[in-house]
Amino acid sequence: MQVRVTKDGDQLRVEVSDRGPGFEPAVTDAIDHLGLAGMRERVESLGGRFEVQTTSGQGTRIIGWLPLAIREEA
Repeated sequence: MQVRVTKDGDQLRVEVSDRGPGFEPAVTDAIDHLGLAGMRERVESLGGRFEVQTTSGQGTRIIGWLPLAIREEA
């Protein structure tokens, strides 16, 4: 497993990847396990973007982009 954190302009990019068995990408739209739904919810609640890239037999990459300046609610 590899974890990378980088700054890209006004965003923080967090990437976690592995070379494991992966899974079918369509599964991410319909599941509530592996913690993916919770991760997506947390990232998006902070105004960020969340992406899962995976291919069965070729590993998985999870990327979250988070704004460095949190927007205040009116």
